[in-house]
Amino acid sequence: MSQGYFTQDTYHFSHLPFNFATKESRAAYDTAASELASSLTTFAKVVIFLTTHTDEERGDLFSGMENKVPIATEVFEFLQGLLLPLSNIVKG
Repeated sequence: MSQGYFTQDTYHFSHLPFNFATKESRAAYDTAASELASSLTTFAKVVIFLTTHTDEERGDLFSGMENKVPIATEVFEFLQGLLLPLSNIVKG
């Protein structure tokens, strides 16, 4: 990982899980993402690595679980939901 190349005061590593399958889990993500975005405003650059799976038939992105069933969301809708709470640190 990149941690060996940076000192603690020059980088911040965060893990932000998401589940967009229910209103409650979506609200929890929105709150956590907004709090994370606020804590990162002091950094000049923010790099986001996204890891998820895709629906093999449609290519939609895995966005969470509802009643132990995986839910997939179209790419644009998924990215909008993921990045909107981070809008004060994500440009474009």
